[in-house]
Amino acid sequence: MEIQGVLHVAAMSQPQPVAQSAPSGNSSDQTDSNPTAIKVTISSSGQSSLANTAKAIAQEATETHVQTEQEARNGDLQAKRLLAKEAANAANAAQKGAELDKVV
Repeated sequence: MEIQGVLHVAAMSQPQPVAQSAPSGNSSDQTDSNPTAIKVTISSSGQSSLANTAKAIAQEATETHVQTEQEARNGDLQAKRLLAKEAANAANAAQKGAELDKVV
């Protein structure tokens, strides 16, 4: 399986006119008419790596707090950072709540 995509790059200024070469005869390729298009083809090993990365991201997104705590206890640095960030956010929210209670 081969994944192909086209990346359109926005030009900062108007492109300068370029001398046109003879038509290639392949009228179905739309990237030929767009000088700022870049065609990208991902190799099979790149596709495998991309699929593994997508799977890992999906697992992290659906991970529960308990799983994150377990991973942090087992030395996962990303899990430790996430728990520290959540603790800091909770402390800030509690502090702001206490400040609001004083105002009222």
